[in-house]
Amino acid sequence: MDSSTYIGVIGAGTMGRGIAQVAAAAGHPVWMADLDASALDAAMDSLGKVYARLVEKGRVNRQEADEILGSIQCTTDLNKLPQC
Repeated sequence: MDSSTYIGVIGAGTMGRGIAQVAAAAGHPVWMADLDASALDAAMDSLGKVYARLVEKGRVNRQEADEILGSIQCTTDLNKLPQC
């Protein structure tokens, strides 16, 4: 898969955030969409904690974790997804 391909994930629940994490870790820019902004905030908070643990365990370094998390953009606007 081309790493410049945007991945769109609809829903920021447990499965949606997991899909976003895997796609971002594979090098894809990700748009995670949910109509509930608090769900997006919770998803990013959860992913931040996951990557903090991975850094602590030495599985990724801080720069890699920041790049992966930085490649996930959140939106409540489904119109952002046509590029995905």
